[in-house]
Amino acid sequence: MTHILAIARDNDNGAILKRQLEQLGATGTLASESESIVHIMRTQPIQGILINMPTFLRLHGEGKNIINDSMGSFPMLRCRVDGETGALTVFEQGVTPEQALAQFVHQCAAQPPRTIRREERTAITCAILLSQDAGFNPATTERTITFDVSPLGTFCFSTHIWKPGQTAWLQFLDLADKTPISGTIVHATRWGKGCKRPGCGISFHSITDTQGEELAVLLKGSCMAPKRVIIS
Repeated sequence: MTHILAIARDNDNGAILKRQLEQLGATGTLASESESIVHIMRTQPIQGILINMPTFLRLHGEGKNIINDSMGSFPMLRCRVDGETGALTVFEQGVTPEQALAQFVHQCAAQPPRTIRREERTAITCAILLSQDAGFNPATTERTITFDVSPLGTFCFSTHIWKPGQTAWLQFLDLADKTPISGTIVHATRWGKGCKRPGCGISFHSITDTQGEELAVLLKGSCMAPKRVIIS
């Protein structure tokens, strides 16, 4: 069953959202406080986030930051439940609330369940070759950059079409050890899809010991502030 995190209080409105999700074949987990949101997203693999805006606007702290950082990583739908009538309003144009919710659940079902990573990535720009095949065929290889990096993964600028679960290969041109690194695409944003950075989040399968040491030195020397990102 599709697992969706619902940012809503455990009251009548939250029950309405859970019931509507269940009618569409999904299960909803309610959370309205920062601590519970962080705990759920770190420990329970989810496939999307349904946001009751009145609850979200009252939210503060790390939980709200994580939700904001999740944009582009999980399908999201913003909505409001009328406390008196139970009617659902969605902040999407051109569709009814029922259509928007059904489309949202369908998008979530296509996503692999995942949690957020406990480790932070550092915003740093590295020159890389990013390819869809191990041989770095010019037709499927981009000369591009990273937006952020950690010893376990990276988010790269890309205008190619990537899908979660797909294998990618990359080569860090700024490292002395340029052994190609393979990884799994955990989320991707297509070019031209809203005001978002196009690219893909990659979880490394393995890197050499030398690359790990070089990345540690590179990240330690960065003057940029660390930024939390989403990855399985």
